[in-house]
Amino acid sequence: RARSSLVFENMRPPARATAPRLLSSVAVPAPGEFAFLAWLEGELAEAPGSDVYSDVYADAVASVGRWRRRYRGNQALWRRLLRPERLVKEIVETAPVIAAVRDYVAAEPRRVTIVDLCCGKGYLSMLLAEMLPTDRVRGCVLVDNAWPRHDVAVQDKHINPEHLWGRYADAWPVPLCTSKIDLKKRCSLKALGERWLSAEEGEEDGGVLLLGVHLCGTLSLRAVELFNSHPRCTFLALKPCCLPPPVHARRGDFFEIGRHRFAAADVAAAGGFQAGGVWRGPPRSHLAARFERWTGHLLQGIESGQGGASAVEERRVQVRGGFQNAFIFAERGARTPRLWDGLAARRAGGVTRLRG
Repeated sequence: RARSSLVFENMRPPARATAPRLLSSVAVPAPGEFAFLAWLEGELAEAPGSDVYSDVYADAVASVGRWRRRYRGNQALWRRLLRPERLVKEIVETAPVIAAVRDYVAAEPRRVTIVDLCCGKGYLSMLLAEMLPTDRVRGCVLVDNAWPRHDVAVQDKHINPEHLWGRYADAWPVPLCTSKIDLKKRCSLKALGERWLSAEEGEEDGGVLLLGVHLCGTLSLRAVELFNSHPRCTFLALKPCCLPPPVHARRGDFFEIGRHRFAAADVAAAGGFQAGGVWRGPPRSHLAARFERWTGHLLQGIESGQGGASAVEERRVQVRGGFQNAFIFAERGARTPRLWDGLAARRAGGVTRLRG
């Protein structure tokens, strides 16, 4: 069973020094560690966004160095958790969200709760746990239907949570909690809302930061619905992935989020990655226009309230035909200047569609 926010309150993270920013300052590298981190630093220096997110990339390298030392002696876990090419992709595609979250948290004096939707192995929350000030974060809730329940044995069909549970649970600067939730089920959405998104924690409650990176198809609709229906969600960062499947268009479905309603036929399309990273479907470039309409509809469905704001920011994080470079950000209530000024400063000629 997922731990409650009350447990977060009782799990005071240990004090630690400010995370090192440069590879040269990573302390006591293990055998082979310096070469690995030098390789990672080099890959990120050539990756999309290196000119805009160099600070995030540098902190990510330092964070991965701490992970290697944390899991030292457990080679099976390390190999299962971090494939080098996957690691680079995850850092690059989460960097815009990490940068925005850091700006938001730096301006929020109260303690926030982070809810990481469809988190997979949890790279985004793991990086944030290393980078954010520990006195500003109550904890991170890692939501994915592939986690095992806490009272059952881990099976092949599950994401193995060894890197977060057991002897490693207390090693993280802020608490990381897994929550097995199927976002496609209304009953699960209700349970998620009741457990993590509804109850305020008093005057020191800084609200919930709702994050969703690589949300496929209609799961992006669920993320917007959760933000709209829970006032405690003060911040949303969403990176949609695949488009809704064509079955919705064949049935003549309409999608409705907030006060916005649109036809599935306007956005639905075949195509997706199969085992081994092989794309099956029409050329990816042919779907770019539909994807732009999809993110536009999601933006129109966000209800950020009086004084709030929402925007689609284009950040080139994909190459080789990838078109999913849109990030949706929203804030409820009064705008946080540091957040929106930071997005503007990192825009670097990118396209922005703003509401609010």
